[in-house]
Amino acid sequence: SYLSINNQKNCNLDLLKKIYIKMNISEIEMIKNSFKFNKEILKNHFLNEKEVIKLSKLFNIISHGVYHRDLRYHKNLSKKEILDSKKHLEKLGIKPIDTFCYPEGKNNMDIWQMCKESGYKFGLAINHAPNNPYKIGRYCINRNIAEILRDLNYD
Repeated sequence: SYLSINNQKNCNLDLLKKIYIKMNISEIEMIKNSFKFNKEILKNHFLNEKEVIKLSKLFNIISHGVYHRDLRYHKNLSKKEILDSKKHLEKLGIKPIDTFCYPEGKNNMDIWQMCKESGYKFGLAINHAPNNPYKIGRYCINRNIAEILRDLNYD
């Protein structure tokens, strides 16, 4: 199941805290709530729909999922997420959405098939596999895209 901070009965937080997290629950809640309610933080880290549409005039837009999670797990949810991401971008008028970029590059044959069934022609991964259109190597660019748009004065 997903990490849940709100549902204390099914919360994996105690296990994560032992292994990975060195903060207490109130500190984690504070961070979570700052993203939930601080639109200024979100504005500077994520593109809004209007910015995505503007960016599509300059570059090809590809799908990257909805929640940026490892799609190799919870396959029924993964298939829905792969398709929902494509549908959402196409609903904005951005077409064609024919390439899927795997979150963190994580993929396998099941994910390739889900992408193919969802109408994608290509998949971008961390490692390249010759003759496999669903495992094309990609490079990571770490600069904030919203920042690039502002630098280009693209309104």
